[in-house]
Formats: sequence, C-alpha cells, structure tokens
Amino acid sequence: MNYIKSTLLLLIFTIGFISCDNEDNPIPSNQPIVSKSYKMIQPEEFTYNGTVNLEEDEDGKILLRVTLDQAASEEYQVQLYNGSIDLSATSIETLTPIAEGETESITDLSEKYTYQELTQINAHLRVIKKENDLNIESITELGTNEFDYDGEKTYEITNASGEVVGYSTFIPRTDGPMLVGVNLVNSDNQYEYVIDLYEGTKNSGVKTDNPFIELANIPMFSDNNSYTNLPEEYSTPASIEDAFLLIEKKPIVQGEGYYGKADVGGNELTGEVMMYDFAKPGSEDFINGWVKFEERVNGNVLFSHQMTGDSKPYSSFVINLNDDNYFEQGGILAHLGKTKVDTDEVIYFDLREKKDGTPITYNEIISSEYSVRMNKDSDPEYNGTEYFALSDVGTSALNGTHTISVFDFNHIDYSGEEFTIEMHERINGMAFFKSSYSEFLEESESYKIYLYEGTDYTDESAAQVALVGILDERYDGPTYEEDIINVDVNGDSINYDQLLERAGHYRLIRQSDEEVIANGLLK
Repeated sequence: MNYIKSTLLLLIFTIGFISCDNEDNPIPSNQPIVSKSYKMIQPEEFTYNGTVNLEEDEDGKILLRVTLDQAASEEYQVQLYNGSIDLSATSIETLTPIAEGETESITDLSEKYTYQELTQINAHLRVIKKENDLNIESITELGTNEFDYDGEKTYEITNASGEVVGYSTFIPRTDGPMLVGVNLVNSDNQYEYVIDLYEGTKNSGVKTDNPFIELANIPMFSDNNSYTNLPEEYSTPASIEDAFLLIEKKPIVQGEGYYGKADVGGNELTGEVMMYDFAKPGSEDFINGWVKFEERVNGNVLFSHQMTGDSKPYSSFVINLNDDNYFEQGGILAHLGKTKVDTDEVIYFDLREKKDGTPITYNEIISSEYSVRMNKDSDPEYNGTEYFALSDVGTSALNGTHTISVFDFNHIDYSGEEFTIEMHERINGMAFFKSSYSEFLEESESYKIYLYEGTDYTDESAAQVALVGILDERYDGPTYEEDIINVDVNGDSINYDQLLERAGHYRLIRQSDEEVIANGLLK
C-alpha cells in the first residue's frame, strides 16, 4: 500500500561557544499567568536540545520563548512553518533570531495572535542555521501538531551480524499522524537507503512487493536521516501491531543482503524474559544449553535456544513445546522450529499459536506446567522416546530450593559404594528427585527408595511417607534416576514443603529381601 511521503533532509552541524548579547529580544514586563511548554529536538538523533514556551502575562502580552540547551555557534534564524514537519512547508512567521553565543529567542506575538489561537495553531517551529530551511539545529511541533513524547519509542536497527547500524524513532502526536524518523550510524552516502515496513517480525517476516507502509528513503549524497508522517490510523507505536522495519542499500552489493532490520510497534519486546536450562539427563555426555521465552507487546512470544556444551545436534531435530513436564512428557502443544546441525549459535523462532491454531501467550507459558523437547527426529509430530535435549519450563521448572542427602551403606556387600539424592522444588510446589550412584546394582536386583518419618533408620515403627523411586537393571551407572513425587504412599497429594514436614530420612531397600542397605538424612 503506497502512501504520500513527506521527508525532511537534515544537515550535520558543529556547535561552538561564542559570547554575545542579543538586544533584539523583548523583555517580558511581568511573570506569565498562563504558559505552555514544548520540547525541542535535535532532528538527526531525536535528542532533546531545547524548549519552546508560549506565555501570556498579566497585561495580556503573548510571548513565544525559544531556549536552546547550548549556545548558538552563529546567528540562528527562528521560523514558524505551516502544518506539520514537511519538506514543502512554507514559513508563516519570522521570529526573533538567536544571536551567536546566546541561547534564547523571545518574540512578542500579541498583535497577531491570542494565546488560545497559538495553542491551536497548525504549525511547527524550526531553529535554522545560515538561513537554510533544511539546515536545522532544533525543531518541534506546535498547537494541534504537538508531539506526545510520553508515547515515543526508539528501536535499534541491526544488521545480520547483530551490530547496531541505526535507530528508528516513532513519535505520536496529540492530534495527528505519527512521525517516524530513521537515523543511520556511519552509513555510506554513496548509496541510497530504501526504508519500508513489512508485516511480521525481523526473524521470520519477508520482503514482499507490497510493503505494509512505505517510509521516506535516504537519497545518495544526503544526510543519514529520513522522516515520514504515517497515515492517520497509525497514531501510536502499538497501533502497528505486527511489523518490522527493513532497510536495503542500493545499488545492491551482491552477497550483502539487507542493510538493517528492527521489530517495531507490537513486535517490540517488553523486557519480560524467562530462561531455562536445556539438557538431557542420563544420556549423551557434554550436553548443555538454554531455552528462552521473551514477551512481545502484542502478546506473541520470541523463542530462542542455544546448545553450549560439547555435544551439538548432529541432524536437524524438531523442537516442540509439550503440555506437561518432561518426565511425564505430555502431548505436543506447539512447534518451536528445528535445530541447526552442529552449531552453538543462538537460534530464534516466532511463537504465535498452538498446534491447533489457537493463540498462545508469554503469560500462559510461564504460568503452565510445560516442557521443551528437542526430539531425535525431523518429523514435527514425533513425540516418542528418542530425544536429544529437554527443558522443563513454566511452573515445571525448578525454583532453586533443594536438599542434598549423602547415603551411608549399612550392608557389608556394599561397602565403599556411593549414593546421593537431591530433592528439588518446582515452581508449582511439587518435588523432583535426582539420584546419582556408583555401579553397585546387580542385574538380578531392584531397589526402592523411600522417605520415612523421623531420623532413625533403625526405627521399625517409623512410617513410610513416599516412594521416591525404583532402581533396577536398566540403570547401569554411574547415572541419574529422576522422579517427580506428587503423592504419598497412600495416594494422597503431597508437595515439597509437606515432604519436608513429614519426612526425616531416606532408606534404600533391596527388593528381593526387603533389607535396608543404605540410608540418608533429609536435610
């Protein structure tokens, strides 16, 4: 969809400091009884560099006071222009100049305007160097075009390597179209820079023949800036619900691709992030990594993962979000893309909906009992037993609270063996157990781990609290056995805190003869 472009080409300036009096500025006779203030901006980088104050004093004098943060390096012209910021705007008032070395211009407009008329004027103000309308030191909108700086958003524009190549600032107006400014950093002015908005995000969105919104380009041999007034329906950054900014350099240099991208509006990240460990216990060695969910303003989710250990995916494996913790596995809730072969780079995926097409949000993920599975398969629907890496997310994740118990072996046949068990608390309050041990298991034997009341493992009257796990010939250690305990020995629900309240020690029991071969205090 094409829109009329309005562009303002702004020139680079150098500020000096020279002292001089300005005798042309009228001095107000009284303090203002009513006033309105506008922030001024340095138009190349949208940094604030002054103020405009509209004042009416008790005698009815109407003053327009322009004050810069730094002294003028030469005499600056001050002009009012008709309408909002636009290359074709015409000057409607010449105001008192700012003398070299001074910071202020004061103009008495009492004979031309009332205070109310100036608050409703359709105009903008420029502080100009060398009487060139485009050589602008400072600028702002007035009256009905007033900027709403509280709603301003600035987005970093990055290249394919993640380096910042520019900034895009979206400034709403209190009544009128939003202004979008693009400022490039260290660009080469021998190229034209074509700037447009497209639907989607910078990770998964694609360039099409019909941009969502066309922005003003930066021509060759010009400054590094572009300004565009958007259509009326896009009055705030959030009103652009799903778009990214794309900059291409022309003439195109083969192999370089795009110049820069930025997620804007609703696709901006809110800063809410949850990050979880990514590993696969009990299998391939040297696996380590993480998964991360980041919230967007529009409620969608940016998912990313990275494998940081020595073991990397040796095929393009599918990653899914499952609707239970990874021990219980659950069903496939949503697809999270695929891995890349043998890489440690961060891989991104835009998560917008579940497998059934219904929306999914960041808040749902972090408040639900979910898990992420990197399956050893390229089929998105695979949910079997073969997986490369796992991560519990949301309320399934561990909250950091845990106990570690080292067992003492009481049986002579197991002298010198080692066994340690950790009890972790999940965010949802449930208990999660991890055990590690040396190679004491016999092929013909199985072992049960129970939590008991009290601290005396010889007390025959001590009651069992919960079955923690069963070890058998499948575990040929040293390895890890993991279990999630939701119920006690009677089948009643029990959580981490309740286990600590009711239990005092572990017993490792050989099933063939029910003999206690080891015990450990719960602490």
